[in-house]
Amino acid sequence: MQEETQNKNDLRWKVSWFALVVVVCLAVIVLVHDDYGVSWDGARMADYGDAVLEYFTSGFTSQSYKSCDDAHFYGPSFELLAASIYQYFPDQRFEIRHLLSALAGLLALIGTMGFAALFRGRAVLFFTPIILIMLPRFTGHAFINTKDIPFACGFVWTMFSMALLFRGRKFTWPKILFFGVCLGAALSVRMGGLLAFCFFFPVAGYYLLVRKPWQGLEAGSLRMQGLALGLKMLCAVAVAWLVMVAFWPWAHENPFGHPVEAFKLATQFHRSIRILFMGAQIQSANLPWYYLPWYLMITTPPLVLVLLALGTGSCVRGIYKTPRSEESLLSICLLFWFWFPLAYVVLTHPNIYDGIRHFLFILPGMALLGAVGVRQSADIFRGKAKTYLLAGLAGALLLPLVDMVGLHPYQMTYFNSIVGKVGGAQGKYDTDYWLTSYKECMEWLNQNTDPANGPIKVLVVLEPLAVDCAKYFAAPHIRIVLADRRPAEETMPDFLDYLISSTRFGNHMCFPGSPVVFVAERDGAVFSLIRSRE
Repeated sequence: MQEETQNKNDLRWKVSWFALVVVVCLAVIVLVHDDYGVSWDGARMADYGDAVLEYFTSGFTSQSYKSCDDAHFYGPSFELLAASIYQYFPDQRFEIRHLLSALAGLLALIGTMGFAALFRGRAVLFFTPIILIMLPRFTGHAFINTKDIPFACGFVWTMFSMALLFRGRKFTWPKILFFGVCLGAALSVRMGGLLAFCFFFPVAGYYLLVRKPWQGLEAGSLRMQGLALGLKMLCAVAVAWLVMVAFWPWAHENPFGHPVEAFKLATQFHRSIRILFMGAQIQSANLPWYYLPWYLMITTPPLVLVLLALGTGSCVRGIYKTPRSEESLLSICLLFWFWFPLAYVVLTHPNIYDGIRHFLFILPGMALLGAVGVRQSADIFRGKAKTYLLAGLAGALLLPLVDMVGLHPYQMTYFNSIVGKVGGAQGKYDTDYWLTSYKECMEWLNQNTDPANGPIKVLVVLEPLAVDCAKYFAAPHIRIVLADRRPAEETMPDFLDYLISSTRFGNHMCFPGSPVVFVAERDGAVFSLIRSRE
């Protein structure tokens, strides 16, 4: 009776905690989602969504999705959803995209909490959402990154469904189909979701060798159950593939060959991009092996790094001491989730860039490991000492909120104290590499130029994608002009009125003799600026 009462209390607490986190996050998302600027290739991906929607509404005949650069190599499920909604609200195109992206981030948080709820006690579930929300890079990208955040969401739910799959001794059809749908959702954004499927095999191997579910079964029964499980897994793969292909026009042409081709492209990116790393400009194909580990080190709150180490040690220790427990399987999933992609990058040295952007999907795993680290620390203490420790850790983990509020809406530029925060990172690492600060610049121009003097000609440099970052926010009297090369003139020519430029690639040094009239900056770091002809 006492155990039943405890279980009811635990369930009531879990439901209440889930509800509180979701309500608070929803309120924040609604309040701030339209503060964010258009990201570097946000317009290109939005155009891709429009083209995919046109493909379906044209009766599968339109081929315009192939004209969106290399976007057709990506699964378009999120872009299709966004385009289906903002076609009715064309003036809110990017605000709706930011809202949906943030909701995808919230859905990833919910899936991560679901994974955390499988651990014993309340500490892991309580601290996991706090840690993940207080990772400024994850929260910042949640509002602007319609590629990596929806993928991270699909990856989280795939890992959660995998954990449920191996929970208990029965591989039921609901578990199998849930795993297939979640895997398909990840693949429908990026073929990198196959990485989660690859994790299935070592986890399954561990389950079979350590848990030994086949013990006590006769040979004939074992063969039948093995065959049934194999058929179920084939069904899961088929479901995943169908979910992925369903939304992807390019995959309709070749349902097997084209996704495989996209996966090869994802693992061997064909463009080398100039990256600012440790104060030097380096081509992404030539970055050192420690690029990703170092970036994780300097863009994660230091306390989380400590808790990550403790959680990793706790998982390894738990696997060694109680290999047959339910938590050991969860620990295996977690260790693969966070550490395998990191080890893969270090050992194979693929062409990566933009810091940790392509690896946002491992941050929920980091949050879970950090929460396990909190529990490991708390288990050492008893009574009031334990309560004080947990309260102190909760307070300390909330400290990044100060930086996040100060950086708003540029949380994705966060650096920790190892490099002197974002101000210390200025000139050593790329900060607002996606030009979202152009929104702030355009708002200044809208308010400080006279429509009677229009058209006001504003130059952006080098990249056509940069035009979209500024043009969406321009008032009617402002015209955006693109220079396909870096101007060599000392001062701005007479046919221009202003220059908007980010600090990436040193483009802010164009027209050095022309005065700077506005700077978008936070915490001592300049993200972009405006120069005037006069």
